[in-house]
Amino acid sequence: HVPGLPDDLRGLTIAQVSDLHIGRFLPAGVMERVAEATNAMQADLVVFTGDLIDVSCETVSPGIDFIKRLDPRSGMVVIEGNHDGMNGAERFEGEMKGAGLTLLLDESKVFKVPGRSTPVQMMGISWGELKRGSDIGRRGREAKRWYRVASDERTKECIQTVIAQRQAEAF
Repeated sequence: HVPGLPDDLRGLTIAQVSDLHIGRFLPAGVMERVAEATNAMQADLVVFTGDLIDVSCETVSPGIDFIKRLDPRSGMVVIEGNHDGMNGAERFEGEMKGAGLTLLLDESKVFKVPGRSTPVQMMGISWGELKRGSDIGRRGREAKRWYRVASDERTKECIQTVIAQRQAEAF
Protein backbone atom coordinates (compact mmCIF):
# COMPACT_ATOMS: atom_id res chain seq x y z
CA HIS A 1 0.00 0.00 0.00
CA VAL A 2 1.32 3.43 -0.94
CA PRO A 3 -0.36 6.27 1.00
CA GLY A 4 -1.75 8.96 -1.28
CA LEU A 5 -1.39 6.92 -4.45
CA PRO A 6 -3.89 8.21 -7.01
CA ASP A 7 -6.37 5.57 -8.16
CA ASP A 8 -5.19 5.77 -11.79
CA LEU A 9 -1.66 4.78 -10.73
CA ARG A 10 -2.74 1.55 -9.04
CA GLY A 11 -0.95 -1.28 -10.79
CA LEU A 12 1.83 0.97 -12.10
CA THR A 13 5.15 -0.84 -11.85
CA ILE A 14 8.60 0.62 -11.22
CA ALA A 15 11.75 -1.51 -11.48
CA GLN A 16 14.38 -0.19 -9.09
CA VAL A 17 17.90 -1.48 -9.77
CA SER A 18 20.88 -0.50 -7.65
CA ASP A 19 24.47 -1.26 -6.67
CA LEU A 20 25.60 -3.31 -9.64
CA HIS A 21 29.20 -2.14 -9.06
CA ILE A 22 30.36 -2.99 -12.58
CA GLY A 23 34.10 -3.65 -12.50
CA ARG A 24 36.53 -6.49 -11.96
CA PHE A 25 34.71 -7.78 -8.88
CA LEU A 26 31.36 -8.32 -10.64
CA PRO A 27 31.14 -11.99 -11.63
CA ALA A 28 30.79 -12.72 -15.34
CA GLY A 29 27.22 -12.87 -16.56
CA VAL A 30 25.66 -11.01 -13.63
CA MET A 31 25.17 -7.81 -15.59
CA GLU A 32 23.34 -9.69 -18.35
CA ARG A 33 21.16 -11.62 -15.89
CA VAL A 34 20.16 -8.43 -14.05
CA ALA A 35 19.20 -6.76 -17.36
CA GLU A 36 17.18 -9.81 -18.43
CA ALA A 37 15.39 -10.06 -15.07
CA THR A 38 14.62 -6.33 -15.06
CA ASN A 39 13.28 -6.43 -18.62
CA ALA A 40 11.20 -9.54 -17.84
CA MET A 41 9.30 -7.47 -15.27
CA GLN A 42 8.00 -5.24 -18.09
CA ALA A 43 7.89 -2.37 -15.60
CA ASP A 44 6.33 0.92 -16.61
CA LEU A 45 9.33 2.89 -15.32
CA VAL A 46 12.94 1.93 -14.55
CA VAL A 47 15.11 3.68 -11.95
CA PHE A 48 18.81 2.91 -11.40
CA THR A 49 19.66 4.28 -7.97
CA GLY A 50 23.42 4.44 -7.74
CA ASP A 51 26.72 2.60 -7.73
CA LEU A 52 26.51 1.53 -11.35
CA ILE A 53 30.30 1.16 -11.49
CA ASP A 54 33.02 0.71 -8.90
CA VAL A 55 36.52 1.98 -8.41
CA SER A 56 37.99 -0.95 -10.39
CA CYS A 57 36.10 0.11 -13.52
CA GLU A 58 38.41 2.33 -15.53
CA THR A 59 35.71 3.48 -17.95
CA VAL A 60 32.03 4.29 -17.74
CA SER A 61 31.19 2.51 -21.00
CA PRO A 62 30.25 -0.89 -19.44
CA GLY A 63 27.76 0.95 -17.23
CA ILE A 64 26.32 2.82 -20.19
CA ASP A 65 26.02 -0.47 -22.09
CA PHE A 66 24.16 -2.01 -19.15
CA ILE A 67 21.71 0.90 -18.81
CA LYS A 68 21.04 0.80 -22.56
CA ARG A 69 20.11 -2.90 -22.25
CA LEU A 70 17.22 -2.01 -19.97
CA ASP A 71 13.79 -1.58 -21.53
CA PRO A 72 12.48 1.75 -20.21
CA ARG A 73 8.97 1.30 -21.70
CA SER A 74 7.56 4.59 -20.36
CA GLY A 75 10.74 6.10 -18.95
CA MET A 76 14.00 5.62 -17.09
CA VAL A 77 16.28 7.69 -14.86
CA VAL A 78 19.69 7.14 -13.30
CA ILE A 79 20.85 8.54 -9.98
CA GLU A 80 24.54 8.46 -9.08
CA GLY A 81 26.02 6.79 -6.02
CA ASN A 82 29.29 7.35 -4.23
CA HIS A 83 31.19 4.71 -6.24
CA ASP A 84 30.16 6.28 -9.55
CA GLY A 85 32.44 9.26 -9.03
CA MET A 86 35.43 7.50 -7.49
CA ASN A 87 37.42 7.71 -10.74
CA GLY A 88 36.28 11.26 -11.40
CA ALA A 89 32.78 12.68 -11.19
CA GLU A 90 33.13 14.71 -14.37
CA ARG A 91 33.92 11.55 -16.32
CA PHE A 92 30.95 9.56 -15.01
CA GLU A 93 28.49 12.44 -15.20
CA GLY A 94 29.70 13.70 -18.57
CA GLU A 95 29.75 10.31 -20.25
CA MET A 96 26.32 9.32 -18.90
CA LYS A 97 24.72 12.55 -20.10
CA GLY A 98 26.74 12.42 -23.34
CA ALA A 99 25.25 8.98 -24.02
CA GLY A 100 21.78 10.52 -23.82
CA LEU A 101 20.92 8.89 -20.49
CA THR A 102 18.77 10.76 -17.99
CA LEU A 103 21.17 11.17 -15.06
CA LEU A 104 19.41 13.27 -12.44
CA LEU A 105 21.91 15.63 -10.79
CA ASP A 106 19.82 17.83 -8.50
CA GLU A 107 17.12 17.50 -11.12
CA SER A 108 13.73 15.93 -11.64
CA LYS A 109 11.91 14.39 -14.55
CA VAL A 110 8.18 13.98 -15.01
CA PHE A 111 6.81 10.97 -16.87
CA LYS A 112 3.42 10.60 -18.47
CA VAL A 113 2.71 6.86 -18.46
CA PRO A 114 0.31 5.79 -21.24
CA GLY A 115 -3.13 5.02 -19.89
CA ARG A 116 -2.51 6.98 -16.66
CA SER A 117 -3.72 10.54 -16.15
CA THR A 118 -1.48 11.34 -13.16
CA PRO A 119 2.14 12.09 -14.12
CA VAL A 120 4.96 10.49 -12.10
CA GLN A 121 7.89 12.65 -11.01
CA MET A 122 11.33 11.24 -10.23
CA MET A 123 13.92 13.31 -8.36
CA GLY A 124 17.63 12.73 -7.99
CA ILE A 125 20.34 14.52 -6.10
CA SER A 126 24.04 14.56 -6.85
CA TRP A 127 26.21 12.55 -4.54
CA GLY A 128 28.29 14.83 -2.34
CA GLU A 129 30.18 18.05 -2.81
CA LEU A 130 32.26 18.52 -5.95
CA LYS A 131 35.97 18.98 -5.11
CA ARG A 132 39.14 19.14 -7.15
CA GLY A 133 41.39 16.12 -6.59
CA SER A 134 44.27 18.32 -5.45
CA ASP A 135 42.03 19.65 -2.66
CA ILE A 136 41.40 16.16 -1.27
CA GLY A 137 44.95 14.84 -1.41
CA ARG A 138 45.01 13.31 -4.90
CA ARG A 139 48.23 13.51 -6.89
CA GLY A 140 49.31 13.28 -10.53
CA ARG A 141 46.54 13.18 -13.13
CA GLU A 142 43.99 12.56 -10.35
CA ALA A 143 44.81 15.99 -8.87
CA LYS A 144 43.10 17.65 -11.86
CA ARG A 145 39.94 15.54 -11.79
CA TRP A 146 36.75 16.43 -9.95
CA TYR A 147 35.42 14.11 -7.25
CA ARG A 148 32.30 14.05 -5.12
CA VAL A 149 32.97 14.01 -1.39
CA ALA A 150 30.38 13.25 1.32
CA SER A 151 28.88 16.42 2.76
CA ASP A 152 25.75 16.65 4.90
CA GLU A 153 25.47 20.36 4.14
CA ARG A 154 25.68 19.79 0.39
CA THR A 155 23.10 16.98 0.63
CA LYS A 156 20.68 19.35 2.38
CA GLU A 157 21.21 21.93 -0.39
CA CYS A 158 20.61 19.31 -3.09
CA ILE A 159 17.40 18.14 -1.42
CA GLN A 160 16.14 21.73 -1.24
CA THR A 161 16.96 22.15 -4.95
CA VAL A 162 14.82 19.19 -5.99
CA ILE A 163 12.03 20.04 -3.55
CA ALA A 164 11.73 23.39 -5.33
CA GLN A 165 11.15 21.43 -8.57
CA ARG A 166 8.24 19.47 -7.11
CA GLN A 167 5.21 19.55 -9.38
CA ALA A 168 2.03 19.41 -7.32
CA GLU A 169 0.01 17.58 -9.98
CA ALA A 170 2.56 14.74 -10.20
CA PHE A 171 2.96 11.77 -7.91
